Amino acid sequence: MGSKLIEFECIASTHQASREHPDKLTIHQGRWAFCPFGALADGHDWRGTGGEDLAALMRKVGLALTASISDVDSVRGVATKA
Repeated sequence: MGSKLIEFECIASTHQASREHPDKLTIHQGRWAFCPFGALADGHDWRGTGGEDLAALMRKVGLALTASISDVDSVRGVATKA
C-alpha cells in the first residue's frame, strides 16, 4: 500500500490558514493538493511539495488533524471494532 502524500500546496498570500473552511484537500493535475484556507476557494497558487505528509503540511501552517477514524465513523454511523 503506497503512502498518501500531498504533491502540491497552495502558497497564495490570500489563502492563510483558516479553520472556517474544513475542506483542505483537492486534486490538482491529477495529484493531491492542500490549501490551508480551503480547497474550494478561487485563486490558488500551487507549488510542488515533492511529496509531503498531510499532517506535516497542517502543522507547518498552524493547523492540526483532530479527528480520529473512530470519530469519523461514529459521525457517519459506522460501527467500529472495540
